[in-house]
Amino acid sequence: MSYSGAHTVARSGARGPAEISDLAADARRALANIHRVLPADCAGVVLDVCGLLKGLQLVETERGWPRRSAKLVLRIGLEHLAQHYGLTPVAVGVESVRGHSWLAEGARPLRFE
Repeated sequence: MSYSGAHTVARSGARGPAEISDLAADARRALANIHRVLPADCAGVVLDVCGLLKGLQLVETERGWPRRSAKLVLRIGLEHLAQHYGLTPVAVGVESVRGHSWLAEGARPLRFE
């Protein structure tokens, strides 16, 4: 099995420059949207941690912030993004699924003590 990038691209069909530039433009629009929605410090920390994969301690050191402050700013930024995109802290599903059980009729779950 070969993990060569050239081999994989050739097999699946190469992307042309137009398609790559479209992907880059879409990424720029998504990033601009994040910067528009979030306060500047939150957007910077979200990009550093989620986009550039920097650690929280590195972000705090680079910005001269006290310990654990980047964690708080990241949490605020992610909560703003979740709210903007309509994500909720609790999953909501079909109510009829709750009545089903994987246990056989009359079976009791095992008790571990």
